[in-house]
Amino acid sequence: MHKRFEHFTLLINKIYRDIQKIKLEELKKFGLKGSHMTCLHYLGTTDEPLSFKELCETCNEDKSLISKNLKSLIELGLVNRDFPDRKIYKGKFTLSKKGKEIFEEVEANTRLIASNIYLEKSETEIEYFYSNLEEISDKLSDQIEKLRGKHDKDSN
Repeated sequence: MHKRFEHFTLLINKIYRDIQKIKLEELKKFGLKGSHMTCLHYLGTTDEPLSFKELCETCNEDKSLISKNLKSLIELGLVNRDFPDRKIYKGKFTLSKKGKEIFEEVEANTRLIASNIYLEKSETEIEYFYSNLEEISDKLSDQIEKLRGKHDKDSN
């Protein structure tokens, strides 16, 4: 069981790194970095402005990284903010027209790559795979909460 879990985590890490490399190659065309993609993705998948806090939570990224990326994307004209004179953590953000165009192109290319990966799998196999992956993710999150609860009790 230990070796299976180790193998699983190695594969997940490799898949994540490969996805990052694909995004980086796509974003290089626009002079962007791979870390910009998370902000672009979540801002691009909603019509509503997202607050700094919502973006951090949705992206599941560190506040300092989101702040740095937002500042960069604003300077590049890809992200708009509601009140430019406010501190970044008090703002709400949307993609600019140029940001939407880049998002749509990168997403289209990513979907094309993903569809090529799944060519030999049935829709049922893909749904089953994602169902299992989601279950693993949920159970790991539950374990994290249990550990935090235990550590909170131990520190009191």
